[in-house]
Amino acid sequence: MNIVEKMKQDWNERAQHHARFWIATEDYHTEENFAQSGKDTAQALLATLPIPHQPSWKVLDIGCGIGRVLKALAPHFHHLVGVDVSSAMIAQSKQWLADSPHIHTYETSGVDLREFPDSSFDLV
Repeated sequence: MNIVEKMKQDWNERAQHHARFWIATEDYHTEENFAQSGKDTAQALLATLPIPHQPSWKVLDIGCGIGRVLKALAPHFHHLVGVDVSSAMIAQSKQWLADSPHIHTYETSGVDLREFPDSSFDLV
């Protein structure tokens, strides 16, 4: 098994047991706290931008997990994409993000982003 296959296997196993535990949040036990941690991360990200963000920007979240930060960014942008090496995380993201039709998540190789043409996104 190569390193990429091992990485996918590890993250799929983690997602099967408790996806939220593996995301850097202080209190992942409740959905409310988990969502709030995504909002806090999103606000911190937006605050670091050198220019005001535009709703028309296309946003890419690499290593999106189940979409914690994507969901928090949803009110700010019209088109968001999340990618993750874990098919199990992506499956859970479809449920977590079901109420946000402008967010799309995909499993990727973990090696590159060849699925997306150059300059596809305004914010990564």
